[in-house]
Amino acid sequence: TFDIGGITLGNFYGHSGTDARSRASRENFCAEVVPQLLTDSRPAGCIGGDWNCIVEKADATAHPEAKLSNSLKRVLKTFDMLDSFMLLHPKSEAFSRYYGDNRGHGATRIDRQYHWGALTIKTAKYLPLSFSDHHGLVVVISLPDQLSRILCPRGRPSFRMKEVVISDQAFQQ
Repeated sequence: TFDIGGITLGNFYGHSGTDARSRASRENFCAEVVPQLLTDSRPAGCIGGDWNCIVEKADATAHPEAKLSNSLKRVLKTFDMLDSFMLLHPKSEAFSRYYGDNRGHGATRIDRQYHWGALTIKTAKYLPLSFSDHHGLVVVISLPDQLSRILCPRGRPSFRMKEVVISDQAFQQ
């Protein structure tokens, strides 16, 4: 996580897998690590990533119980976060990962973004990516007026010339 002006941004990656050890690791991550990173968050922000879990059964076509995270659900409620995609598409059946193996076929929406505060979500859509087995989630956000004019700090140029170079006749010519 990091802050820019009055906004907190974060990218998360939960441990993958549906076996007991992987699920316990992911639940611990969502119950302990994520809240700690958000403790001093700004009044507005968004976090997202590959959570490798879901919070609603509708976000998986096969065996959703094995992918549900009660810990992440509590974090979202505690920090009053909204699912940026579902805010605009509440009845959508979009998914971010499609799979098929010897156990069957399915799809999940494990890649999500959540937001809070005075951010306005303009668009949110999943797009296929040629370099990944996941779809990308593209979200366009509108910042409130007081935050929309944040300028990047400008530093002095980091290069310096040695005096011997500057006084060299060939260099001067």
